[in-house]
Amino acid sequence: MFRGAPRVRSALVRQPPSRRRMVRQRLAIVAAAGVSAALVAAILFGSRGLLRLRALTNEEAAIKQRIGGLLLENQRLRTQLHALRSDDRYLERLAREQLGFVRPGEVVYRFPSPDRPLPAGPPR
Repeated sequence: MFRGAPRVRSALVRQPPSRRRMVRQRLAIVAAAGVSAALVAAILFGSRGLLRLRALTNEEAAIKQRIGGLLLENQRLRTQLHALRSDDRYLERLAREQLGFVRPGEVVYRFPSPDRPLPAGPPR
């Protein structure tokens, strides 16, 4: 360079950031981290969050299982209703088993069930 010419700073040389600028950058980073933390909390724990979604999914599976059981029971009851309306033998068997009906001239023998002990006889 020339001795008498003024020194010109190069545009490529970076100046150290001022203290005020550093504080603003840190404040922006802290604010962004806070907003990010709030969003993550809302996504996980909010009323439409992932934990609520998981609970609803489990509830849906339980309801579907209950529906399946009710459909099977409904089909069994429909079959039983059809048998009651159309099958006289089935109706007679139910009347004999549940109500103890007998035909005239029949003798009913009752045996103790194996799970109940026999009553004690009179002492000798």
